[in-house]
Amino acid sequence: MHRPAAVLVLLALSGCGSSRAGEFSLDASPSDDAPTVVEAGAPDVSSDVAAPVDAPAAVDVPAPDDAPPAIDAGSPEDAPTAVDAPVFDAPSDVPSDAPDAGRDAGLSCRSSRECGALGLVCDTARMTCVECLTELDCTGGQVCGPDSVCRAPRCTVGPATCTAEGRVRTCDPRTGFVEMVCPAGMGCIGGRCQTRACTPGAVECGAGAERRTCSADGSSQTITACPAAPNAVGRCSGAGACSIVCNAGFADCNNNTADGCEVDTRSSVAHCGACGTGCTSGFVCVAGACGCAGSTVACGGRCLDVRSDPANCGGCGRTCGAGMACAAGSCVCTGGLTSCGGRCVNLQSDPANCGGCGVACGTSCSGGLCAGSSLTCSGSTYDVNGLTSDGCEVVDDSVAGHTQATASSRPSQGCSDTTLGTINGVRIPSDARPHSPAPQGFVPTVGAAPDWYSVRATGGSFCANNYGVTVVTSGGSSAGSCYVVTLITDRTTVSMAVSGSGSNTMSSSAFGLYTENTTVYLRVEKVCSLPLQESVEYTLSYHL
Repeated sequence: MHRPAAVLVLLALSGCGSSRAGEFSLDASPSDDAPTVVEAGAPDVSSDVAAPVDAPAAVDVPAPDDAPPAIDAGSPEDAPTAVDAPVFDAPSDVPSDAPDAGRDAGLSCRSSRECGALGLVCDTARMTCVECLTELDCTGGQVCGPDSVCRAPRCTVGPATCTAEGRVRTCDPRTGFVEMVCPAGMGCIGGRCQTRACTPGAVECGAGAERRTCSADGSSQTITACPAAPNAVGRCSGAGACSIVCNAGFADCNNNTADGCEVDTRSSVAHCGACGTGCTSGFVCVAGACGCAGSTVACGGRCLDVRSDPANCGGCGRTCGAGMACAAGSCVCTGGLTSCGGRCVNLQSDPANCGGCGVACGTSCSGGLCAGSSLTCSGSTYDVNGLTSDGCEVVDDSVAGHTQATASSRPSQGCSDTTLGTINGVRIPSDARPHSPAPQGFVPTVGAAPDWYSVRATGGSFCANNYGVTVVTSGGSSAGSCYVVTLITDRTTVSMAVSGSGSNTMSSSAFGLYTENTTVYLRVEKVCSLPLQESVEYTLSYHL
């Protein structure tokens, strides 16, 4: 706070201190045992200091007394009619002949309001206007000195330090540096008076490879590291002894630390997983275990590729039927055929499976429809079984909208991964019939309409704004991946495929995949072309 230069202010402060057993007293007046007070830049003029008796092993330096707190006086209406102002002895660092700006100028007060016109505050204890009571009354980084005058700090406040003479030095920005002489038998170590830090010449272990050797005078330790070795790190153990620890997947099988951990137990046939553990002839060591390489699996003592072996498709002994092949570990029909009851049939021409498994025709089957039949479905009705006798027997009663603009609104979702949104028991029917009028969003090439949902992503504090979506389907074919679930946000679009009878999950732990308080869309749709016709039921669960 800037004050008028014409106003001189002195504040009489009385310093008081208390001491307990094991503590030091920092009184204002010098004494034989007190620490020496040195202002910044001033030479040390302390005399010989008597060593304390029975000094503690470690002595913390007392922090400088804080400036007296500002005290707001009561309003003039509540003030007593007469108050005797207490009298204080002037502090030792204030000249005895310095003028008292408050008394000499007649600037008496009972509250700071009476001093405000002069840019001063009221010392209610002395009933005198002064320049400052605390640092809050000063500006520009100044502090309030013992004489209640704002001035630049006499030193920079920081942790206690040690001087070259072994004294503990602290900073009081109002008065300058304060130094304390350590008791006999102690020195200043790390800004404290304390006994020696360790046993001279002793060696001990720190964390990991750290090895600590104590200096000859016991005041400090020299830290070195135990050396590393190939495929290993150094370690300190016991009374400072150095050894090595092998990295994961490596071992010291020859008990020679000079070459470190020389064996890779993840791939060594002679030392597979551990020293001395060998693999049988014909097998390899993979990830520390004896087995078959790549995608092959041990079947009857041989390594076979169960992803493509029709006699061991997906596992040992799993044989595919006639006319079927093994693809990605599953028996599948080839040449556009579909598996119905373990047989590969053509749904476009098989009268017993016309357009779908189990759909039988009394006549021939052509293009997935029974010959001679003509049927047009109305709106959201579907001929799933392919029979004209019962018409379009399935009604799409889905609560979902079939376009993004008409998406069904779901409850808003916060960012807790344990709070799931669910959409249960919804169907997507499909057929090979013409529809008039066609359902909204209907796709003739697949014979179905997509389902759309919208969710308000509210997010929350400390949210990653990522996602997780799981879909489970039933009632349809387990062959292929005819159904796709898509998540659409304002920042990303991701999809996953699933069969008509299966499950799948997609998720991401990345940050910021959608903006908080925006709409996220979920779309479930059939993508396989006709003639496959079915009514698939699905369940969605998700978190945002």
